[in-house]
Amino acid sequence: MRVNERTSLKDVSLEVEKDIPDVIRSGDDFTLSLTLTNRGETAAHDIFVEIGKVQSVYFNDPGNYYIERLEPEESYEIKLNFKSSENTPTGMIRIPINITYKGLSDVGKKQSEIAGIEVIGIAELSI
Repeated sequence: MRVNERTSLKDVSLEVEKDIPDVIRSGDDFTLSLTLTNRGETAAHDIFVEIGKVQSVYFNDPGNYYIERLEPEESYEIKLNFKSSENTPTGMIRIPINITYKGLSDVGKKQSEIAGIEVIGIAELSI
């Protein structure tokens, strides 16, 4: 019988790649692409992705996504279409992304991400 021997469970790890324009102007439409890749050693399952609300930026797509399973090194892409209002203030907008998932041990994991985009103004020229 072996005693005090360490056993390591294979773990799951999600990498989130965000593709978003660097800058937009008030009133612009823009797309945020999220690519979730399982960089762990075992499958991730019951993956929930929730896109948080941001004042003066609206999305035309659902704010919640479910991915049943991602095997190691497997990826899944979510494309989100947004519209900024004409009154969107200039400056940095941060879009919160909350992810929950389970691995081999069925213990829930939480991961929070932020996608940032700069809103710039439109210069007015008068003569």
